[in-house]
Amino acid sequence: MESKYDLETSARTIFRLFFNSNIQVSDKAPDDFDEWGIDLMMSCNGVKKLSLFMEEKTLLSIVKQVTGKNNIQNDKVAYGIMDEVARLIAGKTFGETNKNFTLYNSVKSHGGQCHGSSQAYRSKLGEFAIAIE
Repeated sequence: MESKYDLETSARTIFRLFFNSNIQVSDKAPDDFDEWGIDLMMSCNGVKKLSLFMEEKTLLSIVKQVTGKNNIQNDKVAYGIMDEVARLIAGKTFGETNKNFTLYNSVKSHGGQCHGSSQAYRSKLGEFAIAIE
């Protein structure tokens, strides 16, 4: 199974390349993120779930960079952006070393339910957490 280090390396790469933002490990508990979240199911040496949780400030910063809008007017757009970020992180973490890697549709997630390996991060955009089950 991929480690927290692999997830962190992938998250660092994605945030630096796409959002020009460096990330650091946060002291915040991943279970504290209950504002915005998605679960992304994948097949990679068995079925796994990657959950991505963001503070509203973080998501708003990313939405602003992607759409140019200063607010979240449409949940569908916000969750779509989160889905793409989760897919990029999952693909970088698991897809490079597994030929049979498959991603499935994501669904809205409820924070406070991180299980398995999880870690919270912070950046100039705000805070977010990633969990793998």
